[in-house]
Amino acid sequence: MPNTDCLVTGGSGFIGRRLVEQLSRSGRFRHVVNLDARAVEGEGHRIDVRRPITLHPGDHRFEVCVHLAALAKEPGFAHRDYFEVNHEGTGHVLDLCTELGIASVIFTSTMMVFAAGDERRSETDAVDPDTAYGASKALAEQRARTWATADPGRRLRIVRPGVVFGPEDEGNFARLRQLLARKLFFYIGSRQTVKSCIHLDDVVGHLQYLIDDDDPHELVHSVIPDPTTIEEIVEGMFDAFGGRYRVPTVPFRVARTGARPFELLARVGYDTGIHRRRIDKLYHSTDVSAERMRASCFALRHPTVGAGLRAWAEAEGARAPG
Repeated sequence: MPNTDCLVTGGSGFIGRRLVEQLSRSGRFRHVVNLDARAVEGEGHRIDVRRPITLHPGDHRFEVCVHLAALAKEPGFAHRDYFEVNHEGTGHVLDLCTELGIASVIFTSTMMVFAAGDERRSETDAVDPDTAYGASKALAEQRARTWATADPGRRLRIVRPGVVFGPEDEGNFARLRQLLARKLFFYIGSRQTVKSCIHLDDVVGHLQYLIDDDDPHELVHSVIPDPTTIEEIVEGMFDAFGGRYRVPTVPFRVARTGARPFELLARVGYDTGIHRRRIDKLYHSTDVSAERMRASCFALRHPTVGAGLRAWAEAEGARAPG
């Protein structure tokens, strides 16, 4: 019988809900405790990581903390909010771990610690974020490393996922799916823009694997290892959900200029979701390698974007005929 517990921050979010569910079913821990600003009664403790966290452990014996709580939607928040939640908030979580005697932390960062561009980035590359979100996460990574090195008995795993997609997705892939269904999506500049990504099942499985792994690396990327282009994602969407049409390609400068009026509409309450920052994200590659994950004993359930999208459609009963 297990005799230790697991602490999860952000356990009410897209990844967190599935992780808490899977850890609870696994039998690895006596209890899985969720800390989240959106936690409802009976499903965790409502906390705000922007402030020092007080938690009365009771009879819990926490072995590990999986720190997911973050602001990840970008654009969407003021610059300072990313740093308050992602950087300062991580400090408050680490302080709580110290107070509770938790010596093992798995911290979920992001591939956005790298500036978007055509170069493929590995775990050994220096970070160079070009957004407040990425910069706040890069600072949080360093803060976590400082915490880990302060005591030789501590263990840290930093995980950088790509774009996570799957059932209940409300992010980039969900927006793309909606645009394709309405035949409103178009490629920006190129069909070969790389978008590193991973299915929800696989990032959750990877986090579970890292709780007990014996790999020597502190930092690991969590993405489908082979580069995934925007065209492969779109074609995978068509195959999984149907609704195929001939997707046009629009020059980058034309698309970016055309987004300006929609940003003005958003300021007066009519938000279409069209924004220059989203145009930039569709145009520039976010391409990270996953050699450390590939070399480990962890195996992806959905090793291609097509397989992942089909699994998503099947989970929702939305699979395209044929």
